[in-house]
Amino acid sequence: MHFFWKSIHLLLEHLCTLSILFQETHRSKDGCSCPYRLTYEGLPLLLPYVSKRILYASPVDFHRLLQYRTINFAHFVDARLGEEAAFLTPGCCVVVLHDEGHENARSVSIDPSTIAIVCWRGKGTMNVMVSPPDRKELLERIEYRFRFKAAIEEDEK
Repeated sequence: MHFFWKSIHLLLEHLCTLSILFQETHRSKDGCSCPYRLTYEGLPLLLPYVSKRILYASPVDFHRLLQYRTINFAHFVDARLGEEAAFLTPGCCVVVLHDEGHENARSVSIDPSTIAIVCWRGKGTMNVMVSPPDRKELLERIEYRFRFKAAIEEDEK
């Protein structure tokens, strides 16, 4: 692999010594030229270095993404999020939760408390790439923090 930033290269060396999976190979059915995708497990360490392909979701849309795992761009509550997702080329992206207190979603600071997930931008949908146990834990945290009703976990049965 070739890395353009020395800081990322050094970080990845440390991750490799810690045996943390930060990316996976990806064989795309939708013609995406991206051979790799981020993993949710490695996201907290790489997030401060990610500067492109980031979308900012309201608590409602973030919850819906986690609950349904796949959402058509037109079905986001925030139409702006759907438009930004549609504008991205197919491939891996990061969706960051921003709460209602931020007037501008891009003003969210990226720090260890930031809640974010890895998604795959398909032809017309956004697909969450988080394991079922991590997804369930995130749903519970979001529901508690924003006082949402508990999601029905029919796919877990």
